[in-house]
Parts: sequence; C-alpha cells; structure tokens
Amino acid sequence: MITFIKNSIKNKKFRLTIIIFTSLLILFSCNKNPLGYDELERNIPNPVSVELKPSSRYSYGKYINLGSSELLVLGRNSEYESRILIQFPLNESLLVNNVNSVKLYLYLKRQKNISFSIYPISKQSEWKENYATWKQSDENNTPWNGGYFYPSLLANGILTADSCIIELNRNLLDTLVNHSYGLIIIPDTSASDFATIYSRHTSKSPKLVLSYSNTTTTLTPTQDCHIIDTLNLSMTFIDHWVGSGFPFRTILRFSLDTIPNNVTITNAELILNIDHKFSLSETLELGIWRMLDSITPTNFKDAKFASSHSAKKPYPITNDSIKIDLRNLVQQWVIKPDSNFGCLISILPEYFEISRLHLKIDTMFGPRLKIGYITPPEGRF
Repeated sequence: MITFIKNSIKNKKFRLTIIIFTSLLILFSCNKNPLGYDELERNIPNPVSVELKPSSRYSYGKYINLGSSELLVLGRNSEYESRILIQFPLNESLLVNNVNSVKLYLYLKRQKNISFSIYPISKQSEWKENYATWKQSDENNTPWNGGYFYPSLLANGILTADSCIIELNRNLLDTLVNHSYGLIIIPDTSASDFATIYSRHTSKSPKLVLSYSNTTTTLTPTQDCHIIDTLNLSMTFIDHWVGSGFPFRTILRFSLDTIPNNVTITNAELILNIDHKFSLSETLELGIWRMLDSITPTNFKDAKFASSHSAKKPYPITNDSIKIDLRNLVQQWVIKPDSNFGCLISILPEYFEISRLHLKIDTMFGPRLKIGYITPPEGRF
C-alpha cells in the first residue's frame, strides 16, 4: 500500500513536469518577437540608405606662410617654384678677426640634383618667417615678389648628397652682415624637380660656419622658411583641388532636406575619386573642416571654417580614391539643419612640402556622400 502511494506521487510530479515543459515550449516557439515587443506595441523601422551629390561646390588656391615646416623645399617644375630664406645671427663682432672661409651646411631629406644660386636678401623689406609668403614679407602684408635680393652672387651649386656644403663668397661677408636680412636660395631655371632640406625646427638645422686662423664659429638660423609660387596652374572655382605648400581647398555642401531631423545616422561616408595627383611624399592626410558661414560665389574664399577638423584620413598616393567617415558631422547637420554650410576639404598640414590632388567632378565618379540612418520606433499609441 505504501509503495503504491509513493509511485502515484512520483507519477503526478512527472506528469506535472511534462505539462509545464510542453507549455513553455509552445509559448516560446510561437512567440518570435523580441522580449517586451508585445508590451511596447512598436514597429522597429528598417535602415534607410541614401547617396547624395553636392548641391554646391567651390575650390580656390591661397598663399600661406610656411615658417612652421620641418622641411624646406627647393626646386621648380612647370607648375611650381620654391625658394628658401635663411637668416643667421650675424653681427659686426664676427668681422673683427680675419675670416678665412664662410660655409653653409644643408642637410637633405629628399635628395635631388637641384642647381641653385644664393644671394643676400636686401634690406628693402624685412621678412619674418611666421608671415612671409611669395607675395608678402611680414605681418603688414608688405609686398614683395618672391623676395627682394641683391644681384651679388654669394654662391652657386648643386644639391647632390645627404649633406651639402656650400662655400660663400668671403668678399661679400660685410654685405651679408651689415646690409642684408639673410640669404635666399633660388633654384636655377633648368631645375625640374624638388629637394627637401631640414629646417631649423629639427636636429639637422642648417648651419653657417665661419673659419678663422685658429678657431671656428658655428651659427644656427634665427629664422628660415620656404616660399612657393604656382607658375602655369590654371583652375576655376568649380574645380575640385586640394593641396599643400601652395594650398588648394575644396568646399562641398550636401543638401539634407530629404532626411528627417529626428533620425539616427548609422553611417556617413564621403567618397572622393582622384583624377590626377602630384606629391613629394608617399602618403598624405586629408582633413574635413566644418564651414561656419553660408557660401556664395562672391565670398567662398573668405568664408570661415571651424578651427579644428571634424574628420581626417591618411591617403596613400598610389590609391585612386579615398573614403572619409563623416558620421558625427552629418548627425550634427541633421539635428541642426541651420548649421549645414558644408565642409572644406584640405591636406593636413597645408604647410607640408608640395602636393596636389585633382578630384573627379563628373556625374558618375564625382564626390558623393553615402548616408545610412534609422528613424525612431513608432510610439505605443
């Protein structure tokens, strides 16, 4: 009797376990919605993808100061010319003793056989490395065209090795000390390439060594820079160029009127295809800057942009295209449509050597912005 009761209890527990397990299995196999979905009663939206072309575009070139560069560029080709300015702390006391020789030491990074001539910079206009360009010498926009210099030849030579030693005309030392603002190195018109020289901002700074009968004096520059001009480059404001040395900048604006302002941007990719390129370096870096002003055909060269970049991306010069993530910037434009004045594309930093990219502008391969977004879930009621 006792055994029969125990078996009955066990069978009831077994049957109850089977019933509970079967019920749970049916419940979860039938309910394919996420946990809590039925309670929320909301539809999860599908992602939306759009591809936009610029609604407006502008490009321009600009002279900038290159005094912060770690490399000084010397050379020329059919499109650019770059000269080097160097000033040493020369004073009258250096002439007290008889100077046997004056030698300029330059240390090269990019070695090319560049023929050059060196002249004293005249005192017609004092130059300052933090302001000098091909067109102006100082912060007052004092005009000069490639630097004013005396026609007295200090030296000429060819850049051919890691280090280059140039002996200057000792008879012109008084001119260099008392009647000039340093020296200018000018590539010969026969040059067809560019060399780069370490500036005073590096451990391989240029040096000026004055040799006397029993001693030598070594001087390092108080200032140096290079100045660049474009020779036969012709562009219009609707071209898409970016460059450094002599910077080119491109401004693009994409109209986001078709995108609701309450969406979440899941991805935003600016795609640029390269039509033509020129660079002294194997890798460049492109930066994207948020425009702060509305852009018109009359103000685009002076329109303001943010002081820090919104995005940047390395670009190997061998590639024919580049994709830059603009998700954060596009999200800002969507949330605040009045802030969408477009973006400026440039090379980082602009004072670095010489480079130029021509972006394709045709309908199929021109700049485009690929955006993915999702709208908020529908409300419960």
